[in-house]
Amino acid sequence: MVAILDTAESRVDEAHGEDQLRHIEKLTHYLSRNWAYLKRLKAYQLEETVQGIGSCESNHRIYSYRMKRNGKYWSDQGAQSMVCLIEALKNQTFDQALTEEIPEYEKTYPQDLKLAVRMALRKGKPAASVGAKSGRILHRNASDAMGNLHKAMRLR
Repeated sequence: MVAILDTAESRVDEAHGEDQLRHIEKLTHYLSRNWAYLKRLKAYQLEETVQGIGSCESNHRIYSYRMKRNGKYWSDQGAQSMVCLIEALKNQTFDQALTEEIPEYEKTYPQDLKLAVRMALRKGKPAASVGAKSGRILHRNASDAMGNLHKAMRLR
């Protein structure tokens, strides 16, 4: 690590030298503070059952294309089943996914959430109207439109 940072410092451009040196110095301090925590996941020697975050978070495009292309519409249970199958294909657990039973989808909302939605959608009373304000047109030329309006209003 030290050799790479020294090489980076030696290759600093003269025109942008201070800024680049400041960034290299910040990187050096960051790496020295956190070096013990920057190991690869395999280096921590965790159990074999621990895996990464899976396919869904990094490949959401696959799900959105399969689920929404050509204006498709899915029931809640059908959408959950399709996502389970796509995920099983990506995680190479397709055989296991075909034999497992997918848990029943429950669409329930707490009572306080329903009440909060109703209250948010309720229309409030309309605001009172301020009405027309009175005023005068001052110091306008008689030849322009506002001046003509002023002259007409003065005659009344």
